[in-house]
Amino acid sequence: MKTLSTALLFLLLLAPARPNTNMTSYVGHYLEPFRGPQAYKDVESGLVFYVESDGRHVAAIDGEGKILWHRDPFADAKLSFYRTKTPRVVYLGKAQQWSVEAMKGRGSGKYVGLAFNSSQFGVLDAKNGDFTFMGQD
Repeated sequence: MKTLSTALLFLLLLAPARPNTNMTSYVGHYLEPFRGPQAYKDVESGLVFYVESDGRHVAAIDGEGKILWHRDPFADAKLSFYRTKTPRVVYLGKAQQWSVEAMKGRGSGKYVGLAFNSSQFGVLDAKNGDFTFMGQD
C-alpha cells in the first residue's frame, strides 16, 4: 500500500501543470527596440511631446509650433546607468493612472509617461519637463 501511495505521489509530481490561461504576462517597455524619433500628442492640452533621434532629449511643442521646454530626463534626474550604457526613450505617451495619483500634490498635475530601454521609467511634468523617476524593472 505504501509503495502504491508513493508511486501515485510521484506520478502527480511529474504530471505537467496546466497553464492558467486567465493570466497575462507583463512585458516591460525596455524590451521594445529604440524606434528613433517619436512624438506623442496630448489630446487634452494639444501639446506635442517629441523625443529626438538621440533617444535622450525630449521637447514640448505647443499648437503654434513654439518649443516650450527641452530636457534630458535621464541626466536631469541623475539616473545611474542600468542594463545599458546608452539609455534611450522607448516609450513616450499617456502616463499610467497609478503614477498620476502618486504625483498628486506635486507639480502641475498633468504628466506624460516615459520609459527607457534600461527599464527605468517615470513621468514628465507637461508644464516644465521635470522628470520624476518612478522605478526600474
